[in-house]
Amino acid sequence: MKKFAALLLTLALCHCGGAQASEDSITRAQQFSGAADEYQADIPMHRASWKTLMDKTVDYVKNGDFIAAQKTVDVARKEANAAGAGDPSLAETEKMAGDIFVAQKNVTAAERSYRRSVYLFERAKSPDRSEFSAALSSYASLLKSENRIREASRFETRANLLRGNDNSTAESNSSL
Repeated sequence: MKKFAALLLTLALCHCGGAQASEDSITRAQQFSGAADEYQADIPMHRASWKTLMDKTVDYVKNGDFIAAQKTVDVARKEANAAGAGDPSLAETEKMAGDIFVAQKNVTAAERSYRRSVYLFERAKSPDRSEFSAALSSYASLLKSENRIREASRFETRANLLRGNDNSTAESNSSL
């Protein structure tokens, strides 16, 4: 793959109409092709940092310190953004933010976070089914509390389909 990317870039940089590319343009092409590897190497670092922040957020929530939890989840959101659009960590972070907003009785912000979480889970590469199901269930619970039963049942149905025979879900807002 690297050789192919380097070759394409070399051909693109070569202004000599099919003649041999300069050594300088080949070197630049090889340097460019390594940039993707460098980015990929940073992902585990961001993931570990994100996980630590999310664990800290859960601790704050368990202790009832929702202000500190909100600040920590905001930092976790930045780490999750660095992992890229296909990584489900941002969806999980938005779900946690929604749970915190529910505990703070901020329904508007909770709905926004849950809606974003569902959207991101739908687009994530290989999302954790139990986490996705928990996000759908949390959103459905919020909608029920707002007497939006028809919308809630749609999300409950999706959560049940995702869950299948597994009745355990990831952390839900009932633990808050």
